[in-house]
Amino acid sequence: MATESSIMDSNSFKEEYASMLSPKTREMISKREKYLGGAYRLFYRKPLNIVRGEGDYLWDDEGNKYLDMYNNVAGVAFLKKDDTESKICTFLVVEGYRGKHVASKMLECAFKYLGTTKPLITIADYKIPMFEPIIKKYNWELTQTMSEGYYNNSSRELVYNGKLPE
Repeated sequence: MATESSIMDSNSFKEEYASMLSPKTREMISKREKYLGGAYRLFYRKPLNIVRGEGDYLWDDEGNKYLDMYNNVAGVAFLKKDDTESKICTFLVVEGYRGKHVASKMLECAFKYLGTTKPLITIADYKIPMFEPIIKKYNWELTQTMSEGYYNNSSRELVYNGKLPE
């Protein structure tokens, strides 16, 4: 097993976790150690045995389906929370991950952090069709429309759930 050296080790597999695993998984880890050595770490306490992949999805040996996002950024959200506002500053799901519930999971985490399902957010007018399901699902209220040039010269910003300084 590799020497513990970084934050990546915080969820790494360690030999003491072997008792949690099935005999089949323990055998897989033993073979992996034998042929690859300790230089290749397992980054999960309970390693997956991926046996099949199709498109963006992977399946383990127990038939569980996973969205493959390893080493890829599926989306980003920049949030601001202070005494005066709870705001989603930036929210982006990479095109290949849209329609796969990544946005819903990201929003759930954002709402938990911000403490509300109605944070201040601005959306460019040309992106409204993409955000329409979210706006309707969470009953966001259009509270302000900024003129062209507020953020850029090619679109207006629609403000939901609060006001921006004009």
